[in-house]
Amino acid sequence: MPHATLCALLAALVLAPASSGLARPAKPLVVSIAVTKKGVAGGAKRVVVKKDRRVVLLVRSALGGYVHVHGYNVMRAVRAGGTARLGFVCSLTGRFEVELHARVPLQLAVIDVRP
Repeated sequence: MPHATLCALLAALVLAPASSGLARPAKPLVVSIAVTKKGVAGGAKRVVVKKDRRVVLLVRSALGGYVHVHGYNVMRAVRAGGTARLGFVCSLTGRFEVELHARVPLQLAVIDVRP
């Protein structure tokens, strides 16, 4: 096989995925939440996403406890002064609360997942 033909064939194979029409997955939606000793800075967040979107919650907390996404049962421990990172795909539609389970439960966010 001539060198030029081989190069053209390899170029076609390398470029094929880019021109095949396959969509790249969307970047995750990153939601930052800051918890002070007095509560959620700026109040509880309201997040609206489409089904199957990846969400990453970054919770920086002055209080220790567990960050819990209801409905998805995703939970991470967070130490006082630390940060919890929770990543998950919103595979269920509906409204889901995110809470910090500490001495007194604290609502951090509501995630509305739409079809």
